[in-house]
Order: sequence, then C-alpha cells, then structure tokens
Amino acid sequence: MTAATYQYVDLPDASVVTTRALLTARENISDTVAARAMMCIHGGAGFGKTLAVNTCLRALEPGEDVRKITFRARPTARAVRCELFTALDLAGEPPRHPSEFDRLLKTALAERPRTFLVDEAQWLNGEAFEYFRYLWDEPSTQLAIIFVGGAGCHTVLRREPMLSSRIFIWQHFTRLTPSEVLEAIPLFHPIWDDADPDDITFADSHTAHGNFRAWAQLTAHTRTALTRTGRSRVDQELLRGLQPPRLTTTPPAVSPTPVAVVIDPGDDAIHTHTALAAHHPPSGRITLHPGPGTTSVTGLAHDLLAALGKPPLLPGRFPAGRQPACLRVLD
Repeated sequence: MTAATYQYVDLPDASVVTTRALLTARENISDTVAARAMMCIHGGAGFGKTLAVNTCLRALEPGEDVRKITFRARPTARAVRCELFTALDLAGEPPRHPSEFDRLLKTALAERPRTFLVDEAQWLNGEAFEYFRYLWDEPSTQLAIIFVGGAGCHTVLRREPMLSSRIFIWQHFTRLTPSEVLEAIPLFHPIWDDADPDDITFADSHTAHGNFRAWAQLTAHTRTALTRTGRSRVDQELLRGLQPPRLTTTPPAVSPTPVAVVIDPGDDAIHTHTALAAHHPPSGRITLHPGPGTTSVTGLAHDLLAALGKPPLLPGRFPAGRQPACLRVLD
C-alpha cells in the first residue's frame, strides 16, 4: 500500500488489513461483476468502504475494465453524462443534445464488458441514479456498477422501487468492534505490532472509535511522536502526551431514538380518550390532539409545541422560509 493512498493520510508502511468487511466485499464485488449487476456499499465516513472496493477491484484487473467516477457535489444529468464521457476516454467534445449524448455512451459501453465504480454516491439524487439504471438496462452495455457512499446513497436507492429492485447486493460498512480493533490494528502498522492491547484499546476508546480513517490519522501523529521523543514503543503515556486536538475526535454518533406514530383516522372517542390519558412526555408518550380545521404545517407545529409544553415560536405565523422549530428538532 503506498503512503499517499491510505485514508487520505501520508502514512508509510501502512498495510491493507483483511477485515471481515473487506473479505465480504471481495466476495460481493466478485459476484456482482460476474453477474453484470449493480450493488451498493454504504456506511459512515472513514469506515474503509472506498479502500476496500479499490483493493478488491484492483485484484480483478487487468482482466476487468474498471472505470472510476467520483462525485464531489450534486451533479445534474448532463454532469453525469460528462463524467462518463471522461471516464471512458472518449475522443472529441461532449455532444450538446441529450439524445445524441446517450447514443454515444451506449455505443461506447457496448464495445466490451465494463465495471463502473461510482464513489461518493451519496451526492447523487434520484435523477442521477436513474441515468445509471437507464444505461445498465440497455442489453448491449454489459455493465456492472458498484455504488459506494454514505447513508444518503442507501436512502435514495431504497426510496425508489425501480432502483432498489435492481440492486443485486447491499453491503453496510460499520465501525470496527473492540475485538476487531485488537485483531486489525497490530496488522495495520508496525508501530502497533508490539503495543500492549490495553494501550490499543485506550487509543480506540479515546480517539479512533473503530474508525479506520481516525486510526490512520492517529497512527501518523503517534509515528511522529515516537520519532521526536526517541521512544521505540507506543504506550499510554505517549498517547496522553499528544496535543489534545490530536487525541480528541468526534465520538460515535448516537442513533436517534426510534419514533412510533399511531394515527386514529376515524377519530374514535374511545381511542381519543385512551390516547389523551396516555400522554406523558417525560416517558416519551406524546398525544397530539389538533384543533378542528387544522390543515396547515404551521397549525400542526403549534399543536405539537403545545403538546410538548413549549411556547410556539410566534403566536401567528413563522418567518418566511423558516421551518417551524419543533419540526426542525423532530427532523
């Protein structure tokens, strides 16, 4: 593994660790490419998705023609076409008209089987995903497509039945568990090879939180500290001596508490009385009883704030373009 390619950190001597997630990705990608299908690999930032996919696809080359496309902002349909034009190394200027552009791309894609790696796919909207589906549905294109991205990628694909029904394999990357950290990190870089397991656990619980990118960053800082101090081995004293910003990262995000919504469309009196009697916000039970004629979002927001025992943002209306405060919290 070259220094410049590991999790965006200049880290000499880092190795690609064959975690369970990487082994699963290798099988899933191999099956997807063989079937000329589409798959989605999704998960949080820094969990090793892109690294794993690049490693697995590299093993398929040169027998497989792999083209990588990375999106950094929400692309239009034309932007997607232009990225494909560039990825396929097509000559000349991109056509101006969509129909002409589509014919050119389908003709090029029909030449031989190809695999597209679409990275940072969380930036794609439904229209962009639909365009990839449009090309994949063309019988002559012989495409395999691997979407890699954050939660937004999975959400958009799942929202569209025509898209989600065509995904051959879904794989969710998660944080390394504490036991996986103790297995993987000594293999990841030589400075952790002889480290005490307790020190690795300390580093993970205070800084990395099972995130491979955070481990790469911490390893780079620790490697520098070893050189500056003349120490030969990592220990908690060295780790504590790192500058606080280097030893403090955002802890794992806490998943929001699930919300169950019970609706009584018939406005049955027994149901209403039971729901009102069960209302107890401290216990997480909220009964919203809108007044007659409540049809607007603003009116619903006022009723919800009242049910929560909070004053409304404004007595009558909300500032133009501003979403009601209670709805922003609930989002």
